[in-house]
Amino acid sequence: MRTLAGMVIVFACACAALLGCGTDGRQTGSGSVVVDPCHVGGCSKEVCSDRPDVVSPCIFKPEFSCYQAATCEPQQDGACGWTQTPELTACIANATP
Repeated sequence: MRTLAGMVIVFACACAALLGCGTDGRQTGSGSVVVDPCHVGGCSKEVCSDRPDVVSPCIFKPEFSCYQAATCEPQQDGACGWTQTPELTACIANATP
């Protein structure tokens, strides 16, 4: 229990320092960080879009778990999407069925 509390505190500090949580970003129940006007949706919380009501087929792929620690935010082209960090890219590449 102590480790979990420590992890939450570390994540909250990193989130505040790196992503501006509390101002522009918010953490979802699945762990993703979302920046307005973007929303996380889909059955497995694998979709990042500008619509809060996006649905997807209820299937699970191993890489979907990578999005739990990812950031859903406007990208350079203005569209909502998952920010492709080295950590996210590696997680997706190493996800195994």
